[in-house]
Amino acid sequence: MKFRFSLVSNKEEGSALPPDLLDLDEEVFYLRVERSVREGRKHDGKVIAEVEQHLNKHQFGRHLPAKQAKKAMTELGIPAEHIPSDRALDGVRHRHLEEAKSYDGKFVSTFRAFCQHPPLPVAVLHTEETPLVSEETVRVLFYEQENLDAVIAYLGTQDRCVLVMDATFKTNVQDLVLASLGLVVLHQVGGVVRNRFWPVVCAVCDKEDEPCYALLCRSFQKLLEASGLDWKKLVTNVVMDGAGGAINATSACFPDATLHRDLEHIKKDVKRTGTKKKVDSELTLEITEIIQFSAKIAHPLQFHVIWEDTLRRLRDPEDWNQEKFADYLEKWVLQKKGLWWSADWQSGLGQVCPGYGTQSHRLTLDLMQQWRDKEGDANTFLKYETAGRIMVDCRTVDITSVIVMPKYKLEYAKNKKRDMVQRLDLALCSLYEDGEAAFRTALGNPRQWSFSMHKKLFYKYTVMYVLSTGRVVDEHPHFVHSSCSEQAFFYKSVLGSLNLHPIARGPKTLKARRPRRDRRTEEFRKKMRTPSP
Repeated sequence: MKFRFSLVSNKEEGSALPPDLLDLDEEVFYLRVERSVREGRKHDGKVIAEVEQHLNKHQFGRHLPAKQAKKAMTELGIPAEHIPSDRALDGVRHRHLEEAKSYDGKFVSTFRAFCQHPPLPVAVLHTEETPLVSEETVRVLFYEQENLDAVIAYLGTQDRCVLVMDATFKTNVQDLVLASLGLVVLHQVGGVVRNRFWPVVCAVCDKEDEPCYALLCRSFQKLLEASGLDWKKLVTNVVMDGAGGAINATSACFPDATLHRDLEHIKKDVKRTGTKKKVDSELTLEITEIIQFSAKIAHPLQFHVIWEDTLRRLRDPEDWNQEKFADYLEKWVLQKKGLWWSADWQSGLGQVCPGYGTQSHRLTLDLMQQWRDKEGDANTFLKYETAGRIMVDCRTVDITSVIVMPKYKLEYAKNKKRDMVQRLDLALCSLYEDGEAAFRTALGNPRQWSFSMHKKLFYKYTVMYVLSTGRVVDEHPHFVHSSCSEQAFFYKSVLGSLNLHPIARGPKTLKARRPRRDRRTEEFRKKMRTPSP
């Protein structure tokens, strides 16, 4: 039987989508494949399943987000092997959105009326460029006045702020993009403190492009200037996914701010590429964990050593043997500044970058105070006075001393002083003349960075740095009080003899109470083991 193509109307039996699902007034025709009796029969060098996926991708993906498109295909009884992947559906939708489009007159008149008389509490921002609603272009900025007043009051008490920008295509059938710009803040509900996104200004645009993000940045600047705030001093960091001209727009509007990409997007891209390049799934998971782990490393030298050794093992034919995957990481995930590896998703200490995992069961301030009163300073923390520089919020700063404390069990400070000293050596190794060798030696192997040993010391003990400005920053500030972790806030009380009240315990989620499932096979653990020196 030959492999034939035919055109059918969407009103006939077997059509892909009804008109009301796509919000189309006129009849739509689709290209349909008459399936061969033989399973897997090829036509023009392509498997039938691949042809079906290609056709379904264009039928469903042009007008629907990936999840809605898959749901529609499933409801119509399309076989699972003929349903395209999320990446394929999103790709064809984004390309369709970038094409020239025309909005109908009813939509234009309705949206213009909204801009002229927006419902409370929405306020439309009127500038020389917005609002602009026509059959070809849509550019509308809006905000909530009460929310803006709260943002202005909050920023009036701060010396810096971290911004986040992003956009979504999941709006409606008119193919509009909803973009937003806001702050990363610490939000406390019921004694639980977490990072939260606080939206300030939003935009509805026809495209996710550089002008769209530039509008958001300029509108944020104007709103702060109108309130008497200096955005040049306040905005120190901007986080984004890096798509649609966001980096160019942000660097032009905030030239003095540090730009870095969202960690969650990086990890998703690496997992997707690992699957595409047929890399072992357990190895791909290990690489994403190394990415998340290294994002908070305080010392640029340690970050360089981690990735220098990781890339070497990926290229070694007798070790991990993934040359193409290493090429991808070097080209798209990492950057080399001079002789050292770096990355635009590396934040160092300070803020908790979006996408970074949360740890649980952290010590609380009242427990640390009680332990210190009973056991004294010598059995509570290990202090070392020194001079050096570390990375905080993507910037290198001076330090005056280093403090090591247990993260979960205070008895480690009394019973495992050798581990405390090793953790201190790990923090101080970047200050030595041969920092790379000292870093590897501190982890037990002078030739190869040991991820397992680094994780063990990193998660059992935390290191705090006293900056030259008097600020105390923690290597793992997941659970926070005021502007730092409980351990850092505790040590600030030691320095300044503050009269502190006990604070609420850190978040105890359901997932935190469950025992962690080991996702590694014994064979893979042997493969990942650091070679003997």
